[in-house]
Order: sequence, then C-alpha cells, then structure tokens
Amino acid sequence: MRDRLRFALLGLAAVLPAAAVAAPPVLAPHRAVYDLSLSKSTGANGLESASGRIVLEITGSACDGYAQNIRQVVDLDTGAGRVRLDHRATTYETGEGDRLRFRKDVRKSDQPDEVLDGSAERRAGAILVETTAPKKEKHRLADGIFPARHQIMMIEAARAGTGRLEAKLFDGADEPDKLSDAIAVIGPPAKGGAEALDEPSRAAGLADVPRWPVSLSFFEAGGGDQQPTHTISFEMFDNGIARRLTLDYGDFVMKGELKALEMLKAPACSK
Repeated sequence: MRDRLRFALLGLAAVLPAAAVAAPPVLAPHRAVYDLSLSKSTGANGLESASGRIVLEITGSACDGYAQNIRQVVDLDTGAGRVRLDHRATTYETGEGDRLRFRKDVRKSDQPDEVLDGSAERRAGAILVETTAPKKEKHRLADGIFPARHQIMMIEAARAGTGRLEAKLFDGADEPDKLSDAIAVIGPPAKGGAEALDEPSRAAGLADVPRWPVSLSFFEAGGGDQQPTHTISFEMFDNGIARRLTLDYGDFVMKGELKALEMLKAPACSK
C-alpha cells in the first residue's frame, strides 16, 4: 500500500479557436493544496479510515525548464493501529524535455526514510537513468517521456479533442529501472463558468479558462492486459491546474478537494 500511495504528476497550462494558430501550452507556476478524504474502501485491506493532504508546487518556464515539488501526507487507520505515510518528491525537467532530475523521500511513521535520488536523460532513442540513492546504479530503458512533457501532451490532446493519449512515462516516482504505460482518457470541455467552480479556482481567475475531465491510469510497462496500478481522475484547466481529484488504488479510493490555490510569477527567460 505504501508504494502505491504516490501522487502522480498532474498535467498543468488558454486555448484559441481551432481555426486559429494556438500558442504551445505553457505550464502555469502555482501552489495548490488539496485535502484528502476516504471515498471508498473494499475492506480487503482492513482500512477503516484515511485522510491527508497534498501540497503541489510548480515553478519555472518553458524556456528554463520546470521544477515540481510535491508533499503528500496520509494518515491510515487499519483497525490494528494508525500509520502515517509522508511522501516528498521533487523533479526538475529541462525546457527541451531531454533531462530529468528526481528525488523521492518516503517516510512511514517511525521507520527509516526510503530515498530514491538520481537523474535521467533521453538520448539515442533511449532513456539513460543513473541513481545515487539508495545505491549507485545505471539503467538503459526504452524511449519515453518525462513528466512536464507528458503534461503538455495532455493539454495538446485536450485542445485537439483527441480523447485519448497513450505514453511511455518515466517520472522518478517508482523503480528507476522501469517505465510506466500512462493512458489518459480526456472528456469534452466542462460546462459552467464561475458558478461551477470552487472558491480557490474562482479567486485565482480561472472562470474563463477551458477545462476538461481527465482519467489517467498507470500500468506496468509491457505487462499486457492488466489492471492499472492506480488511476487518478481530475479536472484539468488549460493552464494546467487540477481540481476535483480522485485517487483510485483499487481496494480504496480517496477524494482530493482543492482548498487553496496561489498563482506564482513566471520567471523571465534567461536564455
């Protein structure tokens, strides 16, 4: 259960009419806070209650690259006792989407930290991964994409009305020697203006920004027919901010309500 409690990186980034030449998606720097609550549990894992919070921060630009910081804290009650899971993850991806720096730190109650630290580079039709923790390793994986580029591709697919996007994804959130098959199903644009939004979204001026419902499922790459390891559903604004989260881990589901949203200033391009 601990390994599945990760916050997959969500898509971030004003859409023009289809007949116009649209500017490429730009990921909007922001800080968002989501309160988590248990929506459903099958009882198979003995889970009686769960609650928590996600704090997500995106900074940077398409020119200099994007940094993402996530902290997800979840308190679980299985009836036999309470457990606190504290996941902290940071990534930096170049604007070209060819290099990724990643670090994951997982803490479970009073147990020692589990740390994954390393970097990855897309080169010559492959992803080359090098880790420094928990030990020094090198891996050569099939070609794929990194998180920021995946976020941009979801926005592009939503704008185009494609409805479905399949990608090989490496985000440094799981095992460093594996890719994930990420399948996004994107619905038609959501209806309703300010009256349909939560207060943080309205206060951030998102009432006129197009948004789409997205269901993003993760599978073990090359696993054939299988159930997803987990699925994240959310409403994605064209500026990339996400609301109305649903985190489905199979035997339990958590809802995430957007409680606070701060738009951050995008830095000037240094190149």
